[in-house]
Amino acid sequence: MLIKNVKALCAENGITITELERNAGIGCGTIGQWGKTSPLVSTLKKVADYFGVTMEALISQDVLCASNPQAQQEAIR
Repeated sequence: MLIKNVKALCAENGITITELERNAGIGCGTIGQWGKTSPLVSTLKKVADYFGVTMEALISQDVLCASNPQAQQEAIR
């Protein structure tokens, strides 16, 4: 769910994951690895802070952008 939620937030905000990583001060390719490894809490906090959401919301089962069906579809891809 974490990756889907991050992708949905990126789509909703019109940015790529690469832009998110750069803007949030995260190493290039870090978020892409979250499908294989668990993120550091400090990195997860940077992403949550960037989007103005809680860390709990990022890892929740619900896709965060339920109000934006297009962003939700982008996250599923």
